[in-house]
Amino acid sequence: FFGLSFLLFGSTFTLRSEWLQYFRRAMDLNKAMEGLNKENFIIKQRTGETLVKKPGSLNGYDFIIEFLTDCDVFILDHTAQVQIDDCTNCRIFIGPVAGSAFFRDCKDCKIQVACRQLRLRDCQRLDIGLYCFTKPAVETSSEIAFSCWRGAYHGLTEHFAQANLNPEASTWWDVYNFNNGEEINGLLEHYTVDKNSTEEYWEVPVYDDEGEEVGSPEDPVPFNGRVYVGDGEREKAVAEDPQTTATDADEDDDDDDDDGRDESSQLGDSLENTSDKEAGARAEKQAQAAAYLSTFYKERKQAKSARKRQNREEEAAYLASRESEASSSDGNVWARTADLIDFTQRAEKGADHACDMARFRQVLRAAKDSNL
Repeated sequence: FFGLSFLLFGSTFTLRSEWLQYFRRAMDLNKAMEGLNKENFIIKQRTGETLVKKPGSLNGYDFIIEFLTDCDVFILDHTAQVQIDDCTNCRIFIGPVAGSAFFRDCKDCKIQVACRQLRLRDCQRLDIGLYCFTKPAVETSSEIAFSCWRGAYHGLTEHFAQANLNPEASTWWDVYNFNNGEEINGLLEHYTVDKNSTEEYWEVPVYDDEGEEVGSPEDPVPFNGRVYVGDGEREKAVAEDPQTTATDADEDDDDDDDDGRDESSQLGDSLENTSDKEAGARAEKQAQAAAYLSTFYKERKQAKSARKRQNREEEAAYLASRESEASSSDGNVWARTADLIDFTQRAEKGADHACDMARFRQVLRAAKDSNL
């Protein structure tokens, strides 16, 4: 039982409690999705396509993106969690995610994502514009470029509310690196943070079923004290007591007491503490497993030694018994041979030859007496 991993629906868990929580949530989601076309909640195995999920098409359910190449993907709705696997050279836009956005084995992609928790594993060369309520986590990945969220579409403000995310509380720059100090893909530096990025702004139009554009793009996430006003532009907030964004807090020490940032930082610290506890639990199990194996091999070695000793003792006893039998027959090989022969046998009548056993017995006795 030491060091075992639990596998469910393509996800791997090292702690049984995590597996159970995910399993129960998956069962609840499966029940809620009864009667729905589950193919609407996954995009997979596409090349060179533009793929769009309109507002209201997902309504807080989980979503999966996998095995895409050279695709543009726009998720313009709020979701519970999103899993993105094996995507190469894609542009991916993901609206508010109430839970985690998990990228695995993705390469050479440009991404805009807003989520409560971001995790990257085994990824390379990703350019990510990010809103993240907790610390983004990087694991066995390299050449990751982080910058502030730069996305807008009609209905985005409402989707932030439905995902229970505070647009003004983001810690996108405060990255937690699981492999700090380790060499990944030949690099010791695994990510960069650009707090003044000039990358393009992603304004995504929303169309109705007739192909008419609906409303205007909107973005409730402020950046450096500026709010979105359209056409990729931001304007400085003019409220009497403006709430300071997380990046303002980093630039201006006087605003470090921003409530939203404090809350998200606490959650980020909680995530880090949880990761440390899980790592401690794994280390403890590994130590128990090592102790168990050490005891097992020691006992097996002792058992093998005991079996060898017993075999040697049994062999010695057998040889001693043979010597005892030899000595009981006057110590002469001919005497032992004579003891093994039945001299009372006679040839059957009508046989072609006759057996003179008496003569044979005399010869053996002569050999015995001569001690040959």
